[in-house]
Amino acid sequence: MTRGAQAQRKVEFSPEPTKERQTFAAPARLPRLSDYAGIFLIAGSVLLFELALTRIFAVILWAHLAFMVVSTALFGFGLSGVYLALRPRAVVNRRANLSLLALIVAVAILGAYWTVVNVPFQMWNFHEDSSNFLKLALWYGALVVPFFFAGLLIAELLSSYPARSARLYGVDLLGAAAGSLALIPVIPYAGGVGTVVVAAVCAALAALCLARPEQRTMRGATLALLAVLAWLVPNADEVLPLQYHQNKRRFNTAVDNDQILATRWSPLSKVDIAVHRQDIYDIWIDGGTNESAIYAWSGNLETLQPLEWHSSAAIYAVKRG
Repeated sequence: MTRGAQAQRKVEFSPEPTKERQTFAAPARLPRLSDYAGIFLIAGSVLLFELALTRIFAVILWAHLAFMVVSTALFGFGLSGVYLALRPRAVVNRRANLSLLALIVAVAILGAYWTVVNVPFQMWNFHEDSSNFLKLALWYGALVVPFFFAGLLIAELLSSYPARSARLYGVDLLGAAAGSLALIPVIPYAGGVGTVVVAAVCAALAALCLARPEQRTMRGATLALLAVLAWLVPNADEVLPLQYHQNKRRFNTAVDNDQILATRWSPLSKVDIAVHRQDIYDIWIDGGTNESAIYAWSGNLETLQPLEWHSSAAIYAVKRG
């Protein structure tokens, strides 16, 4: 075999070197510590706001209707999910401005409260005043907004970091639990209105945590809002006072006549002490939902007289008879 044939055979039987395509999976993006703080704060904010509203609704409406706030919150969260499902996929995959969403939640919390106390919805007067249908719609619309944007924020965070979605969701649950427990110490100190403002503070802090370093305008606006809210917490009752739309027993009359001597909030109720007459004080629970009385007493048992005029004394009259 000649050298040319050998070379030709070598070319024919020697396979050309192949280039193996090496594919490397892109490293999964991991959330920052500030992302965990943001989802924790926003979850705590909306839960604290929701529970504060149940107490406020018990005062300005009635106790058995206070928990319509829960259904409204669930509707707001569900509506955010429907919105995300219907958006074009290209938009869903783009990370939203999380800081802006949190800031909207903070402002929407204050806006929802303002609507509730300034739109005079009369729940028993639908037949006499048809404008109550519009007022109720305004209430629902305002109340849905903060929960809707909070749902968008939480969903965007979870979808932005699929590799850590379980951890983010766990922190979300912890934040919700912390917000619920926070009602116990916060509402006796800040009152019902002040607790709403504290919830807005938590949402604004979430906006500060989620703001990127280059978002200087967003950080400045958030810090300005936080300064206003910090001043508002101890002054909430004076700046954003409750308006009592329902006339429950004589409580509204006592408020109008400046007869309220003291007011205390607890996680269970709002209690007001008012002057009824010289020797009797009224105890109003949840703005007149329930009523009791305190009688003046010198400490001497001999001065106490049986309440023969009261229906509760009937059984004693029968026993004596």
